[in-house]
Amino acid sequence: MFIRASHPAQASASSDIANIIRTSDLSKGSLQAMKDFKSNPERFLAQNILDISGVMKSNDRTSTTSMLNDVLKKGYFALIPSENENSKFHLKPVNVSTVAEAENVIYAHWIPFKSGNVTPGYTDIPKIPHHAPRDDSAIFAFTPGMNGCALEVREHPTRDNYYRIFHNQHPTSQVQTDLIDEIAGSKVDAFTESEYFQHNNALLMPVAANIMHFDNRQGGWAFISQPQGINMHNNAVERMSNSNIIFRYMTE
Repeated sequence: MFIRASHPAQASASSDIANIIRTSDLSKGSLQAMKDFKSNPERFLAQNILDISGVMKSNDRTSTTSMLNDVLKKGYFALIPSENENSKFHLKPVNVSTVAEAENVIYAHWIPFKSGNVTPGYTDIPKIPHHAPRDDSAIFAFTPGMNGCALEVREHPTRDNYYRIFHNQHPTSQVQTDLIDEIAGSKVDAFTESEYFQHNNALLMPVAANIMHFDNRQGGWAFISQPQGINMHNNAVERMSNSNIIFRYMTE
């Protein structure tokens, strides 16, 4: 899957949000960060801040948001170094033109967020990515930041080699459970607020960057969480004070 740019792009976090970044414009720092992230995401998150918020700020003129949320639910992403903070990277959709360029960035599933009493956003991921078709072979899954939501893993309703993963916006609500039951199989696991919530600074609005990663060494999917906070004065994403990276393998 390729995301095409409709406007010239700048490979910086302050570039116009209407732009899709071109892989050819990525800095050495960006390329190294993605190499490090793919090699060991848990260690990368322990050393750097991952700001996912920029993914959903893409202007609709590029159709990036609607394509990710409603159609593709997967794509190529880049880590763009912050211009204002060291060891902070912004996750952004990226334009890929060749197979070689694709190898330098992050190919990932996207689990969309839906607000209100509606069916939670979801995507389907293979239980074993390297057994799946190439366009489904991503070993990462990203989703918007969470504050009370849950990553809920269900059996796929028709494909026994896939999971259906939900960004459940109301995990304690029977309404959402019933809606999920209509389009998914039995519950496998859930990564909830009780695991990732670390609110250690009253000046920050808590949020967590929760991702999924298929660990080839262990042969299974894992949840990784970076506790964060939103600075209420400038809306900047910061690392939550005195927090720890959460890592656990998914129950199968």
